[in-house]
Formats: sequence, C-alpha cells, structure tokens
Amino acid sequence: MKKVIGHALFGIPSGILIGLVTSLIFSWQAGYGIFYPGPPAFMSLFNNELEALTAALVLWSIVGMMFSISSLIFEKLEWSILKQTFLHFLCTYTGLLALNVFLNWFDYTLGNVAEFTLTFIIIYAIVWSVSMLRVKRSLDEINQQLKKGRREK
Repeated sequence: MKKVIGHALFGIPSGILIGLVTSLIFSWQAGYGIFYPGPPAFMSLFNNELEALTAALVLWSIVGMMFSISSLIFEKLEWSILKQTFLHFLCTYTGLLALNVFLNWFDYTLGNVAEFTLTFIIIYAIVWSVSMLRVKRSLDEINQQLKKGRREK
C-alpha cells in the first residue's frame, strides 16, 4: 500500500506538469494569445477560466496518478514483458479514454476515436521503446560490471 501511495503522490506533479505543457502547446497553436486548460467542449462546462483551470489541475493529477500507479504492473517480475505491457497499455488507454468520454474532450465519431487510439498507440510505443532502451543499457552495464568482477577474482 505504501508503494501505491508513493506512486500516486509522484504522479500528481508529473500529471500536472505534462497537462500544463500540453495545454500550453495547444493554446499557442490556437493563436489567440489566450490560455486554454482544455478544449472548447471542456471549457464550456465552467463559468470562467479559473474554474476550468482548477478542474484541469485536478484531472491532470488524476491522470498522473493513474499512469504512475499503473507502472507498478512492471514490478510483477513473474509476468512476461508482453503481459506487463499489454496490461499497462490496457489500463492507461481505458482510463484516458474514459476520462475523455466523461469530459467530452472530443466529438465521439469513429474517426475521432480512431485518431485518439492511433495517437495513444504512437505515444505509448515511443515512451515504451525509450524505457526499454534505458533498461537494456542499464542491464548491459550491470553485466559488464559482473564480467569485470569475475575477471578480477
């Protein structure tokens, strides 16, 4: 339980940072010189920008916690990397899609859901690949140190 709480607490600032950067990028792309914490459908749910930003901060925190807690799946060493990845993908995709549905962040046409899914898969694949490369590099370094230690004996 301590690990889950620790991951949840780590996920809050991570989620806020990623959400803030993402919303800044989209706000700059809109080109109106106004900060939008969410898309128009999200903004229309609130009386003013301050309420929208407050809600967005809470939601970004939830997303950050979801991703951080779900990373504990990768600590199940008895599971294959395929099983870990599939379950992590399923948890994060389902959670993010549910949040999008709940907040009506985009129109739910087949094309938009397909675009969301494709975007999620691409981003997930990039992050997963970078993570796997880091793990491989770390394992290679450990193996080199073990080989070096054996030679010295």
